[in-house]
Amino acid sequence: GKPGVVILHMGDGKRGLQPVFEALETSDVPVGIFRPTHVGRNRKLREETFDLLKIGGYADFTCGSKKAGGPSRHILEAIKRELPTEHITVSSDGHGSWSNYDEAGNLLEIGVAGVDSMMRELRHMVQEKELPLETALPFFTANVANALGLGKHKGMILEQADADLLLLNKDLELDTVIAKGTVLMESGNLLRKGTYEA
Repeated sequence: GKPGVVILHMGDGKRGLQPVFEALETSDVPVGIFRPTHVGRNRKLREETFDLLKIGGYADFTCGSKKAGGPSRHILEAIKRELPTEHITVSSDGHGSWSNYDEAGNLLEIGVAGVDSMMRELRHMVQEKELPLETALPFFTANVANALGLGKHKGMILEQADADLLLLNKDLELDTVIAKGTVLMESGNLLRKGTYEA
C-alpha cells in the first residue's frame, strides 16, 4: 500500500536537483515520484529544493548534519517565504554511518549517527526556535505518513489508526512509547526490547 518513489540521497554535486527538473520537463513522470533527502547541505541545493516545493514536490531535511544547520533553519526559511510546507519531512540517519574528509579527500573521522537526532531536533524547533509544537510536529509525523500514503493509519491520532504514540513530558523528553496499542516504555522505564537487544 505504499507509493513507488525514488529516494534521492543528495550530495554536494554541482548539478544538484537539475537532473530532476530535466526529467520533469522532458517526461510525464509526476513530481511526487522524486523524494530528495539531505537537501539542506548547501545553499544552492536548498534553493532548488524550495523551487521543487513550489511545483508540488517533496523535500526531506535530515537531522544530525553539523555542516549546514539542522532542519529547523530551513523549515523556518520556507515558512518565512510562505512556501507550501505539507510536503516537507524530517528524517534521521539513525544508525547510518557518517564521515568527514579533508580538502584532499582523506578520511578524517567516521562514526555512527544516533537515533535520538529527531527528538533533539523537535526540541530545538520548539524550545529554541520557538516554533509552536503543533507547527513543528507534522514534519516528523503527519507529513511523513501522508508522503508514504499511510496517513489513514499513521502520523496522526485518528479513530481506526494504528495506536502508535509517543508521550512527552513538558520538557519534550520521551516518557511513554506505545506501538500498535502495546506499551513498550512507560514513565521512562523500558518494558520491551528489540530482537537484538540484551
